[in-house]
Amino acid sequence: MAFRRINPTSLIDINRVGGLDHIEESADGLVIGALVRYAALEQAGRLAGAWAALPEAARYVGNYAVRSRGTLGGSIAQADPSAELCVAAVALDAHIQLRSRGATRQVAATDFFLAPQTTLRAPAEIVMGIRFATPPPNALSTFEEFRERSGGLAWASVCAGLAIHDGRISWARVGLGSVAPVPMRAMCAEAMLTGSMASAQVLAEAARVAASECAPQPDSHTNGEHRRQLVAVVVRRALERLLRRAEETTS
Repeated sequence: MAFRRINPTSLIDINRVGGLDHIEESADGLVIGALVRYAALEQAGRLAGAWAALPEAARYVGNYAVRSRGTLGGSIAQADPSAELCVAAVALDAHIQLRSRGATRQVAATDFFLAPQTTLRAPAEIVMGIRFATPPPNALSTFEEFRERSGGLAWASVCAGLAIHDGRISWARVGLGSVAPVPMRAMCAEAMLTGSMASAQVLAEAARVAASECAPQPDSHTNGEHRRQLVAVVVRRALERLLRRAEETTS
């Protein structure tokens, strides 16, 4: 609305709809309601380990005023390819919970985003929440992005996850933002990591592979090649952070 891309005839305030502002973890995974504010997610200290990327991603969103009012459901429904929580949803095997007057359904985040500001959500459906799949044992996640200034849009971002057992990577996730029409998984980088011994050299090569998988378009900020270089940098930083955390956990 602010950019005059849409001009709705009606607006419905859902802030007082009950049951949409919860964060619930169970054996089945993690469910975050659509009305959970970025600020609440940012301050959810119990979201650590496999879920650490979620509060980390929330801290990158806009400024404090935006984080105090903006919601996870709003970000998912808006489907901006640079939106931090959209990237995290794709990377961490999330399903979007949708409800209409007569039915409910869940759509995998990897299928939900179709194009910038375009999703599989039907006009009569509302985003109720996001369910994240149960991660494997020892899983860790983190979020990293590069932007020109605090509160600005990301030029390149990554939500990364690793599970390491006896020095070998058993599970890997690399979700990228701002480098394609929708948030994407760097599947080749993930495949290369899975089964490899965790080392700085392997992580650096995975970052290079992740950068080669995306084809960002030039814009007013930077060109495609520069953005690919940024992908390699943020992915390497994220993976190296996860390796350090894994080593600290086992030491």
